Amino acid sequence: MTDIAPRLGTLGALTEEPAEAPADTTLAASLAQLRRRSKITVNERTLLTAGSILLPLGALVVLLGWYGAAHTTRVFEQIPYLVSGGIFGLVLVGMGVVCYFAYWLHSQMSVLRDVRDSLQRLEDRFEAPAAALTAPPAG
Repeated sequence: MTDIAPRLGTLGALTEEPAEAPADTTLAASLAQLRRRSKITVNERTLLTAGSILLPLGALVVLLGWYGAAHTTRVFEQIPYLVSGGIFGLVLVGMGVVCYFAYWLHSQMSVLRDVRDSLQRLEDRFEAPAAALTAPPAG
């Protein structure tokens, strides 16, 4: 609901016009809309699924483009097959390869994090007795 503030009209009569909202309120409402997270999260499974769909789909599109262009001898009839089948298929294959590569990088990073955590636990385990040995006796 908006606040209505009485104001003087053009002929001196009182008119009711909506009062302007404070700038802080409109800014807070705009920022609240920006904070919403999207429903799609990219994780290992998403990358693997996208790569496993895009790569064979791109290969299939390339093969269909080749099949269409192979059945005609006129160059002007082969160009649409080259564009729609060849180039679009290669783009799909490239996107699939990028998704597979991102999946591989993500899995390698998780393995490296596990190794780092286990090394940190070992270091903490070996530092505790060493610190007790080097500490001066209390007394």
